[in-house]
Amino acid sequence: MPYRSVVRKDKSTTQVRLVFNCSSSKRGDLSLNDYLEQGPNLNPSLLDVLLKFRIFKVVFCGDIEKAFLMIGIAEDDRRYLKFLWNTNDKGKEYVVLQMNRVLFGSRCSPFLLRATIRYVRKYLEIYPDCVDMLDNALYADDLCYGAETVQEALSFMQGRFLS
Repeated sequence: MPYRSVVRKDKSTTQVRLVFNCSSSKRGDLSLNDYLEQGPNLNPSLLDVLLKFRIFKVVFCGDIEKAFLMIGIAEDDRRYLKFLWNTNDKGKEYVVLQMNRVLFGSRCSPFLLRATIRYVRKYLEIYPDCVDMLDNALYADDLCYGAETVQEALSFMQGRFLS
């Protein structure tokens, strides 16, 4: 699977990240994305997310940082996500590595992210506000949510709704 480095010197956490091309293939061959099931679109309607956003007196937006990389791949499935890595070691030009996290750019990544987020529904009785926020205010990895007061909004943003 081909990849390239994206360098962002303005970023403090990850200045270099790898971008994999899951749609790449040799002429006449199939790509990784050709083999993957896309899965249904589990995201709420973007219009619904934006309209619900307007009901709050105090609003905030957020992003789940490195959302796809937070989701692990089952060990049995990792063997299908191998790639060559140039070690810059003269005795060993390349080593074979395999992904253990969901790839940004694979056909099924949006489904896997949303299915993982939906998994929190089992905590509805314990964390109703959190489940509502993740279920209804998150589109892909972007959040549009709010509260009735600034204090309540700050509590959400600081994760206090979990306690």
